Amino acid sequence: MKHSRGRPGFPYVPELLSFRQAPLVLAALDLLADLPAIGCAKSILRGKHGPLDSERDSWVPLEDKGKLVGAALRTRDRVNPIYVTIGHKVDLLAAIRWVLACGGGYRMPESTRLARRAAAGKLEEREPERD
Repeated sequence: MKHSRGRPGFPYVPELLSFRQAPLVLAALDLLADLPAIGCAKSILRGKHGPLDSERDSWVPLEDKGKLVGAALRTRDRVNPIYVTIGHKVDLLAAIRWVLACGGGYRMPESTRLARRAAAGKLEEREPERD
């Protein structure tokens, strides 16, 4: 497995997390260039969306200045949506399908949850059981 190491050059600010992580992610992508990629976040970085049904699999377009940039997606019944953005070599519908397939019963996809745990140094700790 290829990976990239480094120290973030930007302080931790929850709303601006991508500015902290992007340089390291881009360095890793340079090693794995031209692979499909999907964006997924707990909050909106840009754009707006309309009302969203409360059931799992519900989604509505996320638009910025009239341009489709992603989707607000409900990954579990009656939980806050996550925001899926159009990635590299993946269209929006495929990105939504992949995010739903990788959920594992949680709000965020398994890959995102594991990456966040690893970044926090908690990868070795056991997660609580899910219902």
